[in-house]
Amino acid sequence: YSASVSADGKTLVFTSRRIDSEGGEVDEMSDQLYFEDIYISIWNDTNEEWSDSKPVEGNVNTETHDAVLSISPDGRQLFVFKNQNAGDIFISKTRMNKRASEAIADGSPDAARLMSLNRWSKAYALSGGVNSGYWDSNASVSSDGRQIYFASERTKGKGNGDIWVANKTATNKYESAVNLKEINTIEDEKGVFVAADRKTIFFSSKGHRNMGGYDIFKSVRQEDGSWSAPENLGYPINTPGDEVDFTLTADGKTAYYST
Repeated sequence: YSASVSADGKTLVFTSRRIDSEGGEVDEMSDQLYFEDIYISIWNDTNEEWSDSKPVEGNVNTETHDAVLSISPDGRQLFVFKNQNAGDIFISKTRMNKRASEAIADGSPDAARLMSLNRWSKAYALSGGVNSGYWDSNASVSSDGRQIYFASERTKGKGNGDIWVANKTATNKYESAVNLKEINTIEDEKGVFVAADRKTIFFSSKGHRNMGGYDIFKSVRQEDGSWSAPENLGYPINTPGDEVDFTLTADGKTAYYST
């Protein structure tokens, strides 16, 4: 679950609870399932299929829960959720080796092997106005890296989880977050994703005109800075069940989501 795709549509990361998780232990204090880890898969243009998924290399996965929120459009940053301080947003980075970048761009069958050589740093908490001491999660960064959209249960929202946005001021530091009041409700909003145009967002909500459970909605920032009325994406995307974690390639042609 919680899949996220890079802007070029060729790198997919997601969260899973599998026997090959870091440490291979189960959460004995909760549900007796394996701890969450972050997995990665690379698209192969030649075979037109995804490579076998595997845990991301490096230090981002630990022996406790590590859940990916999104991958940055350039594929070099992972935003990660950790259950600390009621839930905080962390970041992990990789230095993409040139051969891997070229292989992905060319659709080479060797891309998955070269990507596996990239190691991800230990995740560290974002500073500034993002993490609050309340539950903060579901982060998505704009294509220019200057804004981060996320869900939070902090005070001064409209109710339960709300969508917020914060502007970046320095490396991994952000200004105070602003509540997107036009799209939030007294019910739950989460799973936000900002498209490549930096003005269209997709998010999941229980508080608008829903088909049932969480539905995926779209809103567009207007020239005056306000947000358009949320539009339900409708069937077959939405169903009477829950639809969350929508992510879209930069060309707008392929979306991934959990249902």
